[in-house]
Amino acid sequence: MSNDDTTLNPYQAPASTGEAAVEPAAEQVLAGRGRRLGAHLLDSLLVFLALLPALPAMLEQDDSISTAGLIFMGVAVLVMLGLQLKYLYENGQSIGKRIVGIRIVRLDGSRCSLGRILFMRNLVIMVIAYIPVVGNLVNFADPLFIFREDRRCLHDLIADTKVVTA
Repeated sequence: MSNDDTTLNPYQAPASTGEAAVEPAAEQVLAGRGRRLGAHLLDSLLVFLALLPALPAMLEQDDSISTAGLIFMGVAVLVMLGLQLKYLYENGQSIGKRIVGIRIVRLDGSRCSLGRILFMRNLVIMVIAYIPVVGNLVNFADPLFIFREDRRCLHDLIADTKVVTA
């Protein structure tokens, strides 16, 4: 058996072209501040609308109706959470981000994993929020970071993400 370059080795790992199936970072346009705010407001509105039908039942004095309201509220939250997770997993978009046409990607432009979105972008900030004094400062400062030139909030800096137009 010869060792020249034309001989195929059946045990050799397949060669890669080195090109990832992602949009180059230079071609991605950062999402505008207004679109990001709009997406956040839409997501908040959708949660409110999902919980709205449970409010009358929650305000009743009868325990059975209050329990029914709690159950309805729990189901509504689980449905909304499921839908949000589905869209975040598929393409880095919450429902609000999908409506306004933006998505979350890694800083290099590659697809952002659901774990990174949930844990690094959200959970870290949520945990810090419970630290007395520091939590209030972080909650106040996080959205203000969007006014930097790169339009990345504190949670984007922590998770190595950015929000771009879809």
